[in-house]
Amino acid sequence: MYVFNQHVAFVDYFDAHVEILVQLMLYSPLSARGVCLIKLSLRSIQMKSFQMKKLAASTIAAAALFAAMTPAAQALTASQPFNVIINLTSACTVSVPADITLNYTAGGATATGTTAANVTCTNTLPYTLSMNGLAGAGNYAPAADAATGLNYTLSFTAAGTGGADVVSAGTGAIQAITIGANITSGQFGTCLLGSCSNGPGGAGQTVVVNY
Repeated sequence: MYVFNQHVAFVDYFDAHVEILVQLMLYSPLSARGVCLIKLSLRSIQMKSFQMKKLAASTIAAAALFAAMTPAAQALTASQPFNVIINLTSACTVSVPADITLNYTAGGATATGTTAANVTCTNTLPYTLSMNGLAGAGNYAPAADAATGLNYTLSFTAAGTGGADVVSAGTGAIQAITIGANITSGQFGTCLLGSCSNGPGGAGQTVVVNY
């Protein structure tokens, strides 16, 4: 831009001299030789002015071309790869089931009741659901309640019968399970009073998830 400004100033300088010579020709009594000299000087100045303007235009074009060809500065970067190591320990959880209450009349019909629990295991992790941590169908055989003398069964079905372990696999989400209890009909139990109960503690049971 500095070179360009110099060229423009020089062109203005020549233009100013042209104006002065024109004024001399118009208002000064000059000889024919003087007029010729002035014309020659005027032509010389005009030529130089034209050349300077041409040079200024070339300088501008060259500067624009240089600016276009100059690559933009690029930021430098440095990088290093790394790994994220993830170690997963699989697990299962089981929610606390609500108590099951069975109301039974001696010699009467079958009494049933249910409750629910939620099992959540790591996705695809195999697990076995059992009652009291004892495997096999024998764990679901009728059990005698000491306080009432009534036999009852537990299972992972709403009917509370046909007990068996539940073998499944985790999904990473909650899996709902049903726990059923059953007192079969025709039992009279043991009671010294008009009514008896094994509550409030009841007959303790435990749902166990093995994985």
